[in-house]
Amino acid sequence: MVAEGVETNEELPFLAQAPCNIAQGYLLGRPGPIERFAVHTHGPEREPEAVAA
Repeated sequence: MVAEGVETNEELPFLAQAPCNIAQGYLLGRPGPIERFAVHTHGPEREPEAVAA
């Protein structure tokens, strides 16, 4: 089972007994800047390509 939206310490013991193997949410990691994520989807930053008119 995967738990999404875990926000409090009180939720973790409940999920561990569920049993829940994977969790995500603000308690475990806050969202980061989009620039850090973009490298995983678009590769390293590059110079913008010139647009032909």
